[in-house]
Amino acid sequence: MTRQGVPPNAWRRILRGFLTWYGILAVLMIIYALVGRISFQDLPGRLLETSAFAAALSIVLYLVWYLSPRKIDSGPRGIVVTKSDEILLIPWQAIASFRVSRAILPGVLSLRLHSGEEHTLALASSVRADEITRELAEMTGAQA
Repeated sequence: MTRQGVPPNAWRRILRGFLTWYGILAVLMIIYALVGRISFQDLPGRLLETSAFAAALSIVLYLVWYLSPRKIDSGPRGIVVTKSDEILLIPWQAIASFRVSRAILPGVLSLRLHSGEEHTLALASSVRADEITRELAEMTGAQA
């Protein structure tokens, strides 16, 4: 999180969404002007309204993405984290060390990769930490 309290990639995601939606809606407004549904004199005002609508739409869609739950699975090649339309694979070979903690939230799995990256995954309260520890130790050779 940054000092403003917004994740650093949030603004990039919101801006990309805004530009996408504004482009689509602006093209539609221009097509409506060309076919005579709206006048060309109204086009600047309509494009201004379109920008406000595109901004609101991109913020709402970002919030839907941000609040969507993550699903964490393990597979033959590693840990798979799915969130909305994104998939992250953390290969077993890439995990240098791990730690399961019940002190924060219902549970947290902290993974440190050989590249220096760290991933922190929230665990449900029904998850059995001993099974996760056993599987990670077996698949990575690392110790908790």
